[in-house]
Amino acid sequence: MALFGHIEIMHVMLADFDPGTLTAFYVICGAGVVAAICLVCGLVMVVLKKRKACFSWLSTAVIFVVLGILLAILSVSFGKRLGLL
Repeated sequence: MALFGHIEIMHVMLADFDPGTLTAFYVICGAGVVAAICLVCGLVMVVLKKRKACFSWLSTAVIFVVLGILLAILSVSFGKRLGLL
């Protein structure tokens, strides 16, 4: 099974992040995933012609995006202010 020749295993390298930035990245990614799911559900409600439910899903997506941005800013701010690692 040596189709690719010698394969070396690369070890994970941890980058030097500022305090709170990695947490902020995870918060933004999580909020983005939830907002994308809400947008897909809103699209399904448009196809099913349920207008009220569509607006509910869209408003939920907006709320998650705003909360994600606020929590990301807070995590970076607290990380820099308190020096948490």
